[in-house]
Amino acid sequence: MAVIEAIQTTYLEADASYIVWTSIPDTYEHLEIRASIQTNTSSTSTGTSILYLNNDGTNGNYYTRHQLKAQNTSATANASATHQQTGYLNSTLVQQSYAALHIVLYDYANTNKMTTFTMTQGAPEALTPSLTFTSSIWWRDSGGYTNTDAIDQINIGVPGAQLTRGSSATLYGWNSS
Repeated sequence: MAVIEAIQTTYLEADASYIVWTSIPDTYEHLEIRASIQTNTSSTSTGTSILYLNNDGTNGNYYTRHQLKAQNTSATANASATHQQTGYLNSTLVQQSYAALHIVLYDYANTNKMTTFTMTQGAPEALTPSLTFTSSIWWRDSGGYTNTDAIDQINIGVPGAQLTRGSSATLYGWNSS
């Protein structure tokens, strides 16, 4: 049986660009994130939710991505071998309601392989509800080399928007029994 411990919870008391966790301990096998976020964007364009690992990806394409998105009555799929964004969330959908994020980072402290993660995101907006499933690999570092670094920092946010007061996220650590 797995042992799951809450490492840190962040509740935004004011609008912020990102929820940031630093100095993540390497004492767990896997990490899990559960978040409820809302944005204050007035843009009508779509956005992507971003999961930066060790602050990698803010200015380059460091992740692979396979994605399946269901919105209203349609479904789309896409893949990218090099991508800056790690997941998709229509930022206009979460202006009046909160979106849910569930992320699992597998073997995040193992320096013998690249880190893989899965992300599920949902936005319950009345006209265009959406649900997205994403799998990604953090494959390259900012120097252009194959990345096997342990994760010690996580940033969560939506580019071009602020996360609003009341958005929250919890970081959990998993270990085998």
